[in-house]
Amino acid sequence: MASADFVQELTCPVCLEVFTDPVSLECGHHFCGACISQVWERASGDVSCPQCRQVFVQRNTRPAHILSNVAERVRQLRVGTAERTEEFVCQEHDEKLKLFCQEEQEMICVVCALSAQHKMHNVIPIKEAAQALKEKLEESLKFLKEQMNQSVWSKQEGEAAIRGLKDQVDGRSCEIRDEFEKMHQFLREKQQQMEAELQREADKILTQLENNLKRTVEEISSLEEVIKAVKVQLGIQEPQGLLKDIQVLLKRCELPVSSPGVVSVDLPEDVAEGRLRYLKVWKEMRAVVSPVPERLTLDPDTAPISSSSLRI
Repeated sequence: MASADFVQELTCPVCLEVFTDPVSLECGHHFCGACISQVWERASGDVSCPQCRQVFVQRNTRPAHILSNVAERVRQLRVGTAERTEEFVCQEHDEKLKLFCQEEQEMICVVCALSAQHKMHNVIPIKEAAQALKEKLEESLKFLKEQMNQSVWSKQEGEAAIRGLKDQVDGRSCEIRDEFEKMHQFLREKQQQMEAELQREADKILTQLENNLKRTVEEISSLEEVIKAVKVQLGIQEPQGLLKDIQVLLKRCELPVSSPGVVSVDLPEDVAEGRLRYLKVWKEMRAVVSPVPERLTLDPDTAPISSSSLRI
């Protein structure tokens, strides 16, 4: 049966029973759907997590389908040991499954081991196979947790990069607006053109960052499912139960986790550095609203300054 520590992890902090229709809060803690609803019904205004006391403006919950499946699996595992043991009988020879074929990765009986199909295979006792498998699963669990930590770190980095990019875009947009507020229609058209170009470049980077973040979130979700499945398998005490359908779980444990590439959040230099562009726009504006005057001829008798001091 599942260990006490594992069952404790699947216990609702409110009703102290194994989860029923569990939901996840924004802080990451889980409760039975009915339990958290009853707690929040008694609260007026903002609500909080009964476990960590984090306050939420909105009463948002999300169904925890994977946790619900694991909790249901634990209930099934509480069936009597004798009842489950009867399931592990060779359907072909009606003998107990006492051996494990390493080549076929399946439990077999003594008669199967002597058959042509398995007699050339490496066959070991179930207890020995279960112990080796347990050690392998523990190593896989350690590896998966490391991958989870890496993915969480990547998620945090991606979120920080997105916030930094948005702050950079907001700051540049504000500067552009301040510059162009000083000008009339001609400069307003230039303002719109530059803001559109800035946003296009920002959107390119933002799309890459959001794609990386989406992949990271998907990796985290996959890792959570595998980790929970491994924990459930490790909670099975009987060797037969531990080895049943183990090929699928082992393959899931070996799934590689791809680290998203690093995306630079620096805007292109011609967009980020606006001084030269402002100078160019200013010159264009002068050409439009201030045509160069024709050559002037001054009367030396009336002019207050000499013609040599005139600069046009």
